[in-house]
Amino acid sequence: MNALYRLQAISLIGLLGVGGWSGAQTPMESRADAVSLRAFGNDATARFLKQEKVALASRELSTISAIEAVADGKAELALVSRGAHPANAKEMTLAFDVIAWDAIVVIVHPANPVSNLSLRQVRDIYAGRISRWEQVGGRAEAIHLNAVAGPLDGVEYGLRKALFGRGNIPVAAERWYLNTAQLEAGIMIDPNGLAVSTLSNVQGNAKLKRLSIEGVTATTAMVAAGEYLLVTPLFLVYRKDAAETSGARRFLHFLQSDAYTQIAVAQAKVVPVSQAGALNDMFAVREQKLLAMLADPAPLLIAAETPIMAVVPIAPIKATGKGKKKPDSTAAPTAATAQ
Repeated sequence: MNALYRLQAISLIGLLGVGGWSGAQTPMESRADAVSLRAFGNDATARFLKQEKVALASRELSTISAIEAVADGKAELALVSRGAHPANAKEMTLAFDVIAWDAIVVIVHPANPVSNLSLRQVRDIYAGRISRWEQVGGRAEAIHLNAVAGPLDGVEYGLRKALFGRGNIPVAAERWYLNTAQLEAGIMIDPNGLAVSTLSNVQGNAKLKRLSIEGVTATTAMVAAGEYLLVTPLFLVYRKDAAETSGARRFLHFLQSDAYTQIAVAQAKVVPVSQAGALNDMFAVREQKLLAMLADPAPLLIAAETPIMAVVPIAPIKATGKGKKKPDSTAAPTAATAQ
């Protein structure tokens, strides 16, 4: 734990008495999905406490649960990795402000010889049209496609929207995980696994290999320049009727400040919105251009609609052969298992 997070923990302990919050101000309830929390949420929360003397009582949830907590009045704000889903009436009542941009990265085991995929190849893997590594220049092995099981997960939503035009479209994944952190852990031990995470979440992780897309490696510089094709905005979500003096808007102004922007730039994990240039204004057009690149229809080999899926446990690991480990296949949740 670095000094900044120790400061956060010590400050919270000092402010909390035996019977709870000992001062006049209570911690501000917030929620976050795993991607946003690791991308900037943990760091920003600690710095906000240090600078503004305001504590966030943050809890990690699935993307949709974090958003619903704000809509239901259980939290003042949420940090999430996707925008409002048009078919969700609750979400359409909230404000979604872009804080930063992150790269969606395809991850595999370091021993995998494949280093690059085209956008079409990624699309066809998720559509179920490519199911073996030799089809993309790899070994003669099956591709183990992994995904997050939660409904409308942020990064999965962004990827599917980019590849298929709709964030809730089903994909041909055979293994499902609670969140991106557990999904990454699964890829670390599976030489034939493939999944997506974000640059901010896997940068510097030697146990994962990031594939380039169309020959371009994901970096914050490539994201800002618009050269890397798969990107996702990271949002602060709050109620539209929140007062200008509310904790949510204070946190928003803090995240948009020049001081915090300079910190985010120096960390080189995400691209702050103020540094994203044309990407901010042209993202919708960019999405249409990506779909145009993939104009050849990719009929999915599974159901036409994505059921609302409950979060399921991580797939168990079985030992096979001499010390080798292979994740068990886990069927995708169905509507019958919905929350």
